Amino acid sequence: MHAPRMVIQEAAPGLGSRRGSAQRVAATALLVSIAYYVGANVGFILRIPPSTLSVLWPPTAILTATLLLAPVPRWWIYLLAAFPAHLVAELGVSWPISLVLALFGTICCEAVVAAVCVRQFSDAPARFDTLRRVGVFIAGAVLVAPFVSSFPAAAAVSGLLHQPYWLVWRTRFFSNTLTELTLVPAIVTVVTWRLGGGGSTTALRRYIEAALLALATVIVSVVVMAEPVHGASAIPGAPYTALALFVPFILWAAVRFGPGGTSLMLVSPLLLVAILITHGHRSVATLPQAEGVTAIQILLSVAAVPLLCLAAVFDERRRANEALTDRLRFEELLVHLSSTFVHVSSHEVEAAFENSMRQLGQFLGLDRVTLYRLSRDAEEFVVAYSWSGPGVGPIPAGSVSRDFPWVISQILREQPVAFSRPEELRKV
Repeated sequence: MHAPRMVIQEAAPGLGSRRGSAQRVAATALLVSIAYYVGANVGFILRIPPSTLSVLWPPTAILTATLLLAPVPRWWIYLLAAFPAHLVAELGVSWPISLVLALFGTICCEAVVAAVCVRQFSDAPARFDTLRRVGVFIAGAVLVAPFVSSFPAAAAVSGLLHQPYWLVWRTRFFSNTLTELTLVPAIVTVVTWRLGGGGSTTALRRYIEAALLALATVIVSVVVMAEPVHGASAIPGAPYTALALFVPFILWAAVRFGPGGTSLMLVSPLLLVAILITHGHRSVATLPQAEGVTAIQILLSVAAVPLLCLAAVFDERRRANEALTDRLRFEELLVHLSSTFVHVSSHEVEAAFENSMRQLGQFLGLDRVTLYRLSRDAEEFVVAYSWSGPGVGPIPAGSVSRDFPWVISQILREQPVAFSRPEELRKV
């Protein structure tokens, strides 16, 4: 039980921690603003003139990912931080200020609706590692949010720029659907970067594998891009035939790195096709530009949905196998620890306890394992045996019964006491 050590940590939350939290929020807000500005400029590069809409619009995905990761009380801070970046990016396009403000409102609307839907029905909004979580994300962020926000966005563009309403609605809906589907998991994965692996050697291998996968994707992208740019004919039917070269790498990412890795791998062919379309290369001009964009958006969306679901299934199965393996190893440890005391003589008990607690602490990755016993007057718990990991100081002085009587009452009723943060530990 770690109660005494945790009590010391709880007793001293001060100005420093609050100042550090404020600095983290300010740094995050600045990062959101910069990312929004960069994303908006990428969106303008992928815009289809003379339309106001883009093949992809990254700022929407940036705000959605931010709201999925951030606590709800801080949403307004990050939405407000994106507003100056939106003004700076879009006022240079010579659009009416009313349209610029209306578009920012629809972008915020989509991000909020997506985050609310996912948070309402997902037990882990910023994770895409189970089929249910991916399904909730697809339903809420990929379908519902773009569907709802596209109506006011199309009304603003149609009313102020006199473009066909339903053409604007359709283009924006498929654009934002594809954007949310591919970029949000990728952004969340990059922000919460974790390849997994138990030890340092395993983690290093995963990083090397991820680097090789990214390098292979870049090489294929360069080859596919060179076809229409330089007029080469090494790959017949480029870039459509060559896009099939991405499939093995996307499946590799799905099996090894889950939905986050799959989403990252989908970004390369997605951006590649978007650039080819918006720059009017003849190799992709078999349809009128507007229809070709919609066709490509639908194609990539339909392909991305089952790939993300497949990656979630692989990830879920892998974690279930790992959990089962860990449980079997823990049960083996418990059997070994139980058998240790069967034939131990009285003068060897203390050494056996210390050795067993060391094995338990190292297996669970704990800083300290302490065994308490009830004092003779049954009023206090005193330390019987304790093990501490490297660099962990001695057990702080304190009285569990005096400082935390609730802990005593729970233990005497044979109820477990578990907490992950000091503020979760009840004192009365």
